[in-house]
Amino acid sequence: MRYDEPDFLASVVEVANELIKAGADDKETAVVTAQHQVLGRIRTAPTAIGSRFERLVHKHVKRRSDVSAHARKRSLRAYWHAFVKAEQAIAAAEIINREQMDSCVTILDDLQRTAPSSLGIRSLFGGLPLKCLLLTSLHARTVVLADEILHLLQHGFCEAAEARARTLYETTVTIWVLASAGRDGGDNFEFCERYYVSSLLERRRAGYDREDRRIAAAARRKWGNRFFTPYGWARPLFPNVDKITFGHLEKVVESDELRPWYLRFNNAVHSGAHNTISRSDFQRTFPNPTTPEYEPKTVQDVAHVTLRMLELATFPATNSIAYLTNRWDDLITFAKLAKIIDAAVADFRKGPARPEAMLRGRRVSA
Repeated sequence: MRYDEPDFLASVVEVANELIKAGADDKETAVVTAQHQVLGRIRTAPTAIGSRFERLVHKHVKRRSDVSAHARKRSLRAYWHAFVKAEQAIAAAEIINREQMDSCVTILDDLQRTAPSSLGIRSLFGGLPLKCLLLTSLHARTVVLADEILHLLQHGFCEAAEARARTLYETTVTIWVLASAGRDGGDNFEFCERYYVSSLLERRRAGYDREDRRIAAAARRKWGNRFFTPYGWARPLFPNVDKITFGHLEKVVESDELRPWYLRFNNAVHSGAHNTISRSDFQRTFPNPTTPEYEPKTVQDVAHVTLRMLELATFPATNSIAYLTNRWDDLITFAKLAKIIDAAVADFRKGPARPEAMLRGRRVSA
């Protein structure tokens, strides 16, 4: 397919000349306007080049589908047993989240009467019920995130999996902060309410309604202007810090072991110059990949870190809710989850299976 056909240029020149004769301001403006007009016509009117291109698009759709299926098949064959155990871990974490909600049900009756907001606003509630709901909600999100990451790895979208793993890490750190703050007997219920009000106002930042303005005004009166700064909800933990960052939260929960992974996952989110061009490989026919790829080392690394973060997110949520509701047997199911995760992590760390051992004769559908 040739892209040097003169059709487009000839059409632009013709339209530009017409615009100039009609009194266009200058030649440059006329050419730019002509380009837009010709492109607009091409969108609706058939051309020989356009028809050839459309046929090529249909062929590429089939090719891309085949490439995607091949990448998924290679990932599943290499880590079949590990992925099976990882799916079991996701299922176990989901069951635990439902058990957490069951534990919370007994304390969720008549929330506004039994757990009024410290801001004195009837549409809000606080106290123990709010903390339980926050922890179950955040934990549910970690289950979904872990599931997303594993599916992205299976389908060859490793960079996307790393980006979601960054979000999983941040959510895990937040759970630890909310679960542990005030466990020494202090008033941590108001701390959780600060987080809830902060997230509520942040979601509605595009435009406050009347009730939002009431909440914001009450928060300003009770907690001051610094509450509205980044991570201002965590201000009680850092009264002498001028500007709170996520790094301060990491130090509170002592996440030193996982921080190197967080820094690596940042590269999958930010579009720095190196990260943007680092995937180019001039040993290939087409140096810039545009389809899913099988990357065994990335699958191994991201999967095992994801499962560990799921474990680290599940424990503080389950333990804190058990402490608040006196349902300590819920920790038994957490121990079972940890055992499943240990097995899955061990399989991922073994690396990809040898070709002759793949699936033990089983087929993996694409």
